[in-house]
Amino acid sequence: MAKRTSIQARILTVAAVLLIGAAITVSYWALSTFKSQFLPAMQKKAAVVDQSLQKQLGKVLDYGVPVDRLRGLSKVFEAVQKDNPDIAYLAVAGKDGNVISEHWQVSRKAGAGGRRTLPASDLFLSKLPLKQGGHVVGWVKVGADKTYITRRMEGIVSDIVTVLVVSGLMALELLLFLNAFMVTGPMASIREVMTKVKEGDFTSFVSHQGSDEVGRLSAAVNRALLKVEGLYRNLVDAGGRLAGNSSLRFAGSDGMHPLVSDRLRFIRPPLFLLVFSESMSLSFFPMYVDTLYKPIAGIPKDVVIGLPISLFMLVWALSMPFAGQWSDRAGRRRTVLTGTAITAVGLVLTGLATNMIYLLIWRSLTAIGYGIVFISAQGYVTDHTTPKNRTKGMAFFLSGFFSGSLCGAAIGGILADRLGYRPTFILSAILSVASAVFVYRFLNEHRRKSQADAAPKVRLGLADFRMLFRNKYFLTVTFLSAIPAKMALTGFLYYAGPLYLVQLGVSQSASGRILMAYGLAIVIVSPISAWVADKVRKRPVFVVCGGTLAAISMLMVHYLHSLPGMLAGVVMLGLAHAIGVSPQLSLITDMQTKTGVNITVGKTIGIFRLSERIGNISGPLIAGVLISTFGFSGAFLGMGVFFLSCAALFSILMALFTRIDNRRIRDSEMVTA
Repeated sequence: MAKRTSIQARILTVAAVLLIGAAITVSYWALSTFKSQFLPAMQKKAAVVDQSLQKQLGKVLDYGVPVDRLRGLSKVFEAVQKDNPDIAYLAVAGKDGNVISEHWQVSRKAGAGGRRTLPASDLFLSKLPLKQGGHVVGWVKVGADKTYITRRMEGIVSDIVTVLVVSGLMALELLLFLNAFMVTGPMASIREVMTKVKEGDFTSFVSHQGSDEVGRLSAAVNRALLKVEGLYRNLVDAGGRLAGNSSLRFAGSDGMHPLVSDRLRFIRPPLFLLVFSESMSLSFFPMYVDTLYKPIAGIPKDVVIGLPISLFMLVWALSMPFAGQWSDRAGRRRTVLTGTAITAVGLVLTGLATNMIYLLIWRSLTAIGYGIVFISAQGYVTDHTTPKNRTKGMAFFLSGFFSGSLCGAAIGGILADRLGYRPTFILSAILSVASAVFVYRFLNEHRRKSQADAAPKVRLGLADFRMLFRNKYFLTVTFLSAIPAKMALTGFLYYAGPLYLVQLGVSQSASGRILMAYGLAIVIVSPISAWVADKVRKRPVFVVCGGTLAAISMLMVHYLHSLPGMLAGVVMLGLAHAIGVSPQLSLITDMQTKTGVNITVGKTIGIFRLSERIGNISGPLIAGVLISTFGFSGAFLGMGVFFLSCAALFSILMALFTRIDNRRIRDSEMVTA
């Protein structure tokens, strides 16, 4: 087993290195070509702008206006520089060369109203004469900023690195699926079928088909099984009895059923694609809402902009219980197909929305589709795992979810920067359709109706809610850890963070890269943290650390008040959730067993997941109120203090409850003794 795993790892590594190496080579060639062609293009552009201004001003001079009496030049210069950010300097000079009017590009670093001047060596300077009556009366000068190419190159290099990271993750997802679909899955199916045959069970066959070596081996195994079944039919007498060994099992009237192993690999690609498509708007969605904003009496603008995010989370939370029950009855393939189709339609209509009302409706539709896919994918993982490997299966599910989220946020920011908001929504819908195509082609359950009817159904009643909400541990973890964590996710990362980055003057591409850091921290740290938490068995400590780090992330953004501070805050929040979120559910189930709460684990998980959505829904609204009242800096400070207070109170209450319970246990043991 270890040797086979090592060979697979080597194959995947070689394939990944070849793919990423090819991407790096193409990117370097494209970057070199861009750099070599950009400088001459800037020189030509400066000359073209110079000629345009010469023509415009020449018309005014033809009316007899003296060159030193020209008015409104500053407005003309500002309009030119607004359309041409690489033009750093514009001026009109007299015949003797003395400057009459000039305008420098405003520097963001200089602050509002500040101006940045550059030495002549940093300018591509174009100079053309202004004539009046056939005589030169002045000069118009245009200076293109040579440092502009450096800034553009930095942005392009960052985008290329982002694309390489995303393409690497996508290549890894594709390689994992292809390996499972074409090699490891079929080989595992063959091994399982042969094991059944060894035990006398001839009811299954290998479903894999293909012209490669694995496909030919599968066909050979299936032919042998059919031959044995034919011999069995010939040996059965008229009464249906078999002479000799009666322990052999053959297919009945339904025929042999296909056997497919490693099914978990089949759900991850469509989940990755769907989460990718939905997350493409993560870095710019609040700004898109701002373009549709119309004042609503009595409601601050910041709250209205956060409303679509909160409504999305509300509808998503409400849709999942019903979607889960429908998925149990109808089957995972059908519900995932329906969910991806609804999501695609919702994304298209979101991109075409013309006002806030339509936007809220279409975001609700998208949330329904997203909820159907999310809960169906979780159900698929549950169907194809056992209690022994279910935690590993859920980790596999979550890693695919966060991988798709970070890739979507990064690519969505780049596309929005270059194509605009609406085309990016259309592209995300196309990606969602690709997810549906994948499901239609590859996700075959082969579930019998009896199996679907026998699937466990979790129904939540008011008595279940009352029982759990009387449990001090459940209330403490839910309201002091889980809900604040979700508030930080939607209130800061989805809502306040993108708006704050706009205030800092950051492009959509850079916003996507910064928000991508959250997903990277989750993907890298979460498995390690979960493993350590299981080994150490001190889950409350990890939850407290997570809450404290979340508070520190908000305070870092508040005090640093800069782009590096924002990046540090996003990374810190990712670390906080990687460390503190995973142990929450395990802590609840552990304490539930300790305190003797008579409720199933499935119902506990359902109520806990539903309760923590309060944070998802309230996060953007609370952040909007804080921003409209105290500004971004005050809002981040308030959120940091709140998260720190929750972590401190959680620590105190958990220590107090544990001490009380331990004392009660000791007292009961003494009485028994």
